[in-house]
Amino acid sequence: MAVLFTVTLVGHGGLDKYRYPTPAFHDEYSYLLAADTFASGRLTNPPHPMGVFFESFHILIDPTYMSMYPPGQGLALALGQVLGGDPAIGVWLSCAALSAALFWMLRAWVGPQWALLGGLLAAVRIGWFSYWGNSYWGGAVSGLGGALILGAAGYLLRGRRDAALGLWLAMGGVILAYTRIWEGTILSATILTWLVIKLWRLRSPLSALSPVLTPFVVVTLAGVVFLGYYNWRVTGNALRLPYLENRDRYEVHPTFVWQAPTPNKAYNHDILRKYYVESEGYRDQIPYWQRQAEKPKRIWFFLVGPALTLPILFAAPIAFRARYLLPLTCLGTFGAAHLLVAWNLLPHYAGPVTGAIYVLLVAGFRVLALWRRRSLLCGAVLSRAAIATVVVMAAVRIAGPSLQLPVYGEYTLPWYSFGLHANTHRAGIERKLGEVGGKHLILVDYDTTHIPDFEWVYNRADIDAATVVWARMTPRRDLLTQLLVYFRDRRVWVVYPDQNPGRLLTFEERIR
Repeated sequence: MAVLFTVTLVGHGGLDKYRYPTPAFHDEYSYLLAADTFASGRLTNPPHPMGVFFESFHILIDPTYMSMYPPGQGLALALGQVLGGDPAIGVWLSCAALSAALFWMLRAWVGPQWALLGGLLAAVRIGWFSYWGNSYWGGAVSGLGGALILGAAGYLLRGRRDAALGLWLAMGGVILAYTRIWEGTILSATILTWLVIKLWRLRSPLSALSPVLTPFVVVTLAGVVFLGYYNWRVTGNALRLPYLENRDRYEVHPTFVWQAPTPNKAYNHDILRKYYVESEGYRDQIPYWQRQAEKPKRIWFFLVGPALTLPILFAAPIAFRARYLLPLTCLGTFGAAHLLVAWNLLPHYAGPVTGAIYVLLVAGFRVLALWRRRSLLCGAVLSRAAIATVVVMAAVRIAGPSLQLPVYGEYTLPWYSFGLHANTHRAGIERKLGEVGGKHLILVDYDTTHIPDFEWVYNRADIDAATVVWARMTPRRDLLTQLLVYFRDRRVWVVYPDQNPGRLLTFEERIR
């Protein structure tokens, strides 16, 4: 496991061009706010007096100022920020931990050489090149949780009984609850139900299970209590998730198919209305089954792809054997759960079932390698060809930018560095003003044609202490005056992202 952890971490660090990702999407900025908050020693931040100017997507500005997401990804990024001064280090560490955990999990299902193959595939395809390892959007942390809980279940089914398994079983469930609540709850419920039924049939006495149950109960209860405390600090209610607080305030188009739309919401800024009413309205323009058919295709592109399709197909003959029924069931319940979700599926939504997919993938590799045929295309040759394809693609991917090869693609693909979608203009302005020194306020003024998916207004956890503060321009002179008075110690700038995104105007130049 240590070797895989190191290979993932060092290998990614060697790709200098992709070392520090630049955020672009709403979720990334939201997770970075959480990371900055946790790294500062707080669970949330007080509401800002000028909070209406900092209102943005996927964050709360009251009752407290914080990310709407569960704390898992933010905690991972905060670890990187504390240990190395940059949240990107948390991204790399989570990917390295995922590769190591997948190897440990796979050892419960296949031999060590096949488990090593699975860990190496994850290190290269996910850790080095995918957006899970090259953005702040997440995926690896929930994948780690899924690998831990599925691996612990696999060892328990093989007869192992010790406190470490109880710890990893609980830790996996807690990580899932702290990252992907819907998918994580489904996966945890599936695995725990499976374990209860299997152990009941084996008539395992409680005395034999006590080494597992004690740490499992203690860690699970601690995780639930802390999550409730976190919710209380952010929303004022231990049972109210920040996510629900945010969605209740802004959403028009609900998450689940049984929920009714809630139109006629009031928004302080037109860009918010445009996103929640128009952009999220895509689901009402695309037929339900077309959206559902897109989901397995996205997972296939990201976790399998053409190079690994043959091995995954060879898992079909053995998938229904007793040994592999649990990971297959996990995939089945995940798919059924997402039939109830109205949105398209992004690959990090499937983070919890990454381990289940890798069990079947590696098992398929094993079956393919043993397949015999009276031709040159025997299973051993085909399995080596699949691995060779991954190696060649990795080499092309590393050399591609230097050779000016078109290696970028849509973000669901694995051979991808997230830099294509990075908001480099915003990052460049912030870096330039940081070098100038002093304190700055930037007013962001969008055109009516601005695409709300590309947002500029996000800030540090402690807004008043930040070198650069980003705020929304408003046509109301009275409100704008209040903002300028509050930040009277700052130099004021204006940026027009839809005209010349790399250019800053002083506020005086803007009003001429």
